[in-house]
Amino acid sequence: MTLGGLALAVGILVDDATVTIENIERHREEGQGEREAILDGAAQIAVPALVSTLCICIVFLPMFLLSGVARYLFVPLAEAVIFAMIASYVLSRTLVPTLAMYLFKPKVEGAERSRNPLVRGQQAFDRGFERVRLAYRDLLTTAIDRRLVFIQCFSSSASPLSCSLRGSARTSSRTPTAGSSPCTCGPRVGPASRRRRG
Repeated sequence: MTLGGLALAVGILVDDATVTIENIERHREEGQGEREAILDGAAQIAVPALVSTLCICIVFLPMFLLSGVARYLFVPLAEAVIFAMIASYVLSRTLVPTLAMYLFKPKVEGAERSRNPLVRGQQAFDRGFERVRLAYRDLLTTAIDRRLVFIQCFSSSASPLSCSLRGSARTSSRTPTAGSSPCTCGPRVGPASRRRRG
């Protein structure tokens, strides 16, 4: 149940850090310095993030009033969620603003960027991600520009999958035509051949 509580809270845990980073980045885009943007951005959302964390924790408090087997099952889940949310809030107020000073790209190109290994690692990741994004965009653009070739590669009339799909579509229609075959991929059997077989 403790692992279930952590799995339940894993999507909420990143919210505090994400909101803090986004607010710091907004202050940087407005022209503030690195230190001022980090301090103002982190302080501006301290109370709203605390209120949202407390609201999530309050939801799990009634589980502590349970008794019997339900208490042994659901109290560890509630404790895991509450402790994880409190730790997330503390880290978003302390560690995240500290790491933002080292991980954010400086506005001025200089020697300081080349000396910082964290910034160099982030820049290398950004360059690799940008190359993958551009390659994926070029692939999609080529597929859209040559969509006839792209569609023919995946919808061959002789493939068994397309044959079965067309056959199921014909058999599921409410008004079948007389003498129609459910599959058109193979050779058609005419009335004369049916008589010979009979």
